[in-house]
Amino acid sequence: MITEEEFELLHKLEKYLDLAEDCIEWPKKGKNLVIPCFSDDNREAFEITVNRGKIEIRKISCQQLYTQDKSILFRIDNIGPRHQNPDGKYIDCPHIHIYKEGYGVRWAYPLEKVIKTDNDNPIELFKEFLKYINVVELPHIEYQLELTNL
Repeated sequence: MITEEEFELLHKLEKYLDLAEDCIEWPKKGKNLVIPCFSDDNREAFEITVNRGKIEIRKISCQQLYTQDKSILFRIDNIGPRHQNPDGKYIDCPHIHIYKEGYGVRWAYPLEKVIKTDNDNPIELFKEFLKYINVVELPHIEYQLELTNL
């Protein structure tokens, strides 16, 4: 388990996606995408994942995992049920889970208070997520025609 101080340091690091090209293919409905990611000094490794909904084409869950101890640092759920925090309060979607020492990502916060984005466009939401976690070079994203009606 990482401490709050370690979490803050990991969040502030500039990160780079480990891609053969500067392009990724957006996952099809019900599929996921895993992108290796590393810090600017190559000392820390992460995974960025995107999981697509099977029915609702705009539904995604994207997260950043710290690979050293498998801690999830951030997760965004844009469409789905509300989340109950450890204090009993409910947070509606879209929301973001942020790592908290002793709780992991069991706390969620309203997404609009952390990341300003168009929740109806999952690709733009993912790009804003990448910016928030300090990914320096954003990839070009190829996507299926099903998303062009957003």
